[in-house]
Amino acid sequence: FDLTTSTIMMKIAFVISVFVVLATVSAITPELDKKAKEAVAKCADVPRINEAKKEDCHAACFMTEMGYMTDGKINLKNMEEANKQKWDDQQMINKGIQVDKTCAKQVGDTEGKSECAIGYDFGVCKTRLVKETGLQPPTPLKQ
Repeated sequence: FDLTTSTIMMKIAFVISVFVVLATVSAITPELDKKAKEAVAKCADVPRINEAKKEDCHAACFMTEMGYMTDGKINLKNMEEANKQKWDDQQMINKGIQVDKTCAKQVGDTEGKSECAIGYDFGVCKTRLVKETGLQPPTPLKQ
């Protein structure tokens, strides 16, 4: 190898490593990205958090539009499928699934609860656990 070949090889190795890192971070599927943006737009005018009533109708609307809440019940199966579409990294997928399962368990029995109360309880839990676990938002939805 001469110096030029060595330099070219190093540049190629660097470019390959950058692509590997980008591919393993998070890459939300275009379908889920579109669905999430449509849900955000549809729920834009829905009231947000009401601390006094412990309600978040905006979160409930988003969860319903995304299929995360069905008939007033948290739908973990749909959440798990969505987590698989949010990240390429299995560790992030597992972390997302665990956060959702933990929060669904914390919300508990939804019988007799309004969807807005479920949205509030789930949202408060998820916000806390995302911070605690360091769960990264998927791109391109990353704010």
